[in-house]
Amino acid sequence: MYETKYRTRKVLTLYALEKRFVTTGPRGQKPTLDIDYLNRTIQLMLSNDEICCKAMLNRKRKARAVVWEAFTAIADDAIKDVMPRHADPDTVYYASSSHLKEFLNLYGNGYDTLKESVKYVEQKRKWLREEKENAEI
Repeated sequence: MYETKYRTRKVLTLYALEKRFVTTGPRGQKPTLDIDYLNRTIQLMLSNDEICCKAMLNRKRKARAVVWEAFTAIADDAIKDVMPRHADPDTVYYASSSHLKEFLNLYGNGYDTLKESVKYVEQKRKWLREEKENAEI
């Protein structure tokens, strides 16, 4: 039995994220990041993924860290989608933080690209705290 190897590959990470979130316009136009789609995807992941949902409800964690965790999970899924079927089954590729930062800096405005998702987490936490206070009354 072979041992699973975990690796990162910058080109693979950037290609997977470009394929999923970058739109190309008419010929000669610079490709742009679909920021709304990226943030909606992150928010959907936060709402539906059990691990991300628990992280969002944990108020000790910063909202930006929770959003980053969801973005990392989305990037890992995107990498799985673009991997060829004949690739080594014992090697698992994942997105590193440095590769994700480079992607955001290349196509977006760095961490500010994820601002809407951070607001979403903060609003959700506020809403849950108010619901809890109202239930206690």
